[in-house]
Amino acid sequence: MVNANAQTENPKVTEKDYLNVMNQVLPDDTGTYLLENCAGFKMDSDIMNFFSAMTTPGRTHGVFDTIFSMADSSFILSQINQSDGYTWKTGQLKSVTLIDHKTIDSLFKSHFRGWEAFGTKYNRAGFFRISVPIFSKDLNTCVFFEDWLCGDLCGQGTVYYYRKLEGKWGIIYSFIVWMS
Repeated sequence: MVNANAQTENPKVTEKDYLNVMNQVLPDDTGTYLLENCAGFKMDSDIMNFFSAMTTPGRTHGVFDTIFSMADSSFILSQINQSDGYTWKTGQLKSVTLIDHKTIDSLFKSHFRGWEAFGTKYNRAGFFRISVPIFSKDLNTCVFFEDWLCGDLCGQGTVYYYRKLEGKWGIIYSFIVWMS
């Protein structure tokens, strides 16, 4: 017998789902991807506003509307609320070196010397922050937000859309949200 409510029930997105996507889409160069681990780059107000605007019924949002259905919108909003405060853990993400947000905060205490201190400590020009992936109701499409921070007036924020085909995640669209 088929459960009549099965189509309306939302699937449960798990940490395993997050990791499956991110470990397929992050670069393979071990240790070259520095990621600030700030409570999983929780959905700050700018990201929340972006996703909320994208999921508002009755509004059209171009690419978002062609990738996600109206049924996905409420599911997406519920995931945003559930993912708040998720933290990536050391060893979960291939090719990633996690940097605790407290370390970043201490390096940038002195605003004028922060990037110099960062470069000396990590021998890198910058670091990333990545949100958890947010999924469509069928769990075959996701979107996540990535910041690249590389100086006082250097960086960008990008939204990436991925779709799973034959078990592999592939990019279907991306766009830059901010740049300095």
